[in-house]
Amino acid sequence: MDDREALIAGIAADPDDDLRRLVFADWLDDHGEPERAEFVRLQVELQRIEDREERLVAIARANELFREHGRRWFAPFLSALDPVGPKSDYRLDTRDDQCQTDIDGDWWEGPPASSGERDTEERAFVSRVSVERGFAAQVNVTLSALPAGYAVATALRREPVTTLSASLSFDGREWERFTSPELARVSAMYVYGSDESEWRTVFADPNLGAVGWLGVHMDRHFDEPDVPLSPAIVREFHNSRLGRQVTSLDVVVDDSGLRALAEAGELALESLFLIPPWQCDWADGAAAFLNSPVARALKTLHYGWGSVGDTSLIAFGRGTELRRLEHLQISLNEVSERGLRALAEAEVMTRLEYLEVNFSDWQRPPTDDTLRGLLHLPDSNRNLQVSLLFQSAREVPAFLREKFGDRLT
Repeated sequence: MDDREALIAGIAADPDDDLRRLVFADWLDDHGEPERAEFVRLQVELQRIEDREERLVAIARANELFREHGRRWFAPFLSALDPVGPKSDYRLDTRDDQCQTDIDGDWWEGPPASSGERDTEERAFVSRVSVERGFAAQVNVTLSALPAGYAVATALRREPVTTLSASLSFDGREWERFTSPELARVSAMYVYGSDESEWRTVFADPNLGAVGWLGVHMDRHFDEPDVPLSPAIVREFHNSRLGRQVTSLDVVVDDSGLRALAEAGELALESLFLIPPWQCDWADGAAAFLNSPVARALKTLHYGWGSVGDTSLIAFGRGTELRRLEHLQISLNEVSERGLRALAEAEVMTRLEYLEVNFSDWQRPPTDDTLRGLLHLPDSNRNLQVSLLFQSAREVPAFLREKFGDRLT
């Protein structure tokens, strides 16, 4: 391992430590790469700059450096990551108002799921590399396009990648060719697939021992609704090595999948992002889950994403195992005063620290009568901060401002 690889390994081992990144910037200065050294320092410093004008100036300079030198800086990494490369050259993508820089390959979303066609079009192996705080932090790969004789270890020694987004192959064999002990530095993963045997291989992979955040989703076309995980895949997860170590999970489940998650017993989960498929309002599954040992360990819960209605809120109100919950975020659809009252009267509200209620953009703006359900939040919990998000313009009623004062945003 040379000096550069040793410095990269140190950043990957402690990605939150910006001092390691700044040490690497000094090394770059000493080795004839002042432009990238400046880029690293700018992106690190942007995490601390609060003044808007100062931020915009720093972002503009970082973006200028990235557009001028980014291909050269990341060429060795990209060549190792994908020896075949995209059909056209990689594109550099920046944002004028935020510190976001990406390297885009070929995006191919496949035929719509409703067409019944299999995705057989040739796809690039790498679709995106996200650059954060000066270095490649996330890579998006499609395993059905995995090059022959591929070795991911070579690429991961060049950049401190800690987040992986992987679309699994159709035949369930590519993950074993892709995996490597170098994946031990990956702490967050998004996995998309449809083959249960390959899910099983991923969940049991000993190289993923550092993964603490996991998103598990079924493959779908980008303009199709979310597809729920089958109960079988949910059970594969919670019976696996990965299921026993992950502390944050993001899943799309219907009622049967939620019941399967409730069967898991005690897991390490502390944060859970539960998404129902389109027009699915959990009922029996929510009741089973919210009274399960899995719910008992949660500190953060994202409950629904635009589809939760009265049925799920009433089930939530009857949950008894949310003993450690501190933060709750709920995204609602077609909810009534009865549903909000059930939420407000849930036992967990007596000790919750933060409640965010998001009224989705396909719901009509809630009426004052509907919002009166929140008046039933307990007055005894003076530590509760309440945030209401409206997709359509409307004022927060005076009766809620009076109840919560400066605890309401």
